[in-house]
Amino acid sequence: MGGKGKSAVYKNERALDDLLRIGSSITDLRRALSAKSGMNSRKRLHEEKSKEFIERMEATEKINEPLRLASTAKTNLETLLDALETKGTVRHGEWEQKMVSLDVALTEISRLSDKCAKAVKRLRVKVIKKNK
Repeated sequence: MGGKGKSAVYKNERALDDLLRIGSSITDLRRALSAKSGMNSRKRLHEEKSKEFIERMEATEKINEPLRLASTAKTNLETLLDALETKGTVRHGEWEQKMVSLDVALTEISRLSDKCAKAVKRLRVKVIKKNK
């Protein structure tokens, strides 16, 4: 992440914006996070956001390794496919909603994959023209 002594290339505004979008007042968030009881929904949501933030920042650190980023994405999708085909996903009360959310996420991933492929082609053409 950007900051004193850090390269601006590792700054990820989208990750930071998503982390800071807490969806409630600071007081409510503090109360939920400090609760002694098990995982309430607010606490669980904040933990999920925190994990996603860390994953995004780790990916940002690999910004100069596009093949590694693509390989990680491929591995994650292969693992998801294995889980779905072997019924590794456990059915529970929220299962149907999670599958709807998963469908939406996979549609977005497909769209991003197409954008990445087009960006690579544009970059290759640009580099070829520059080297002529």
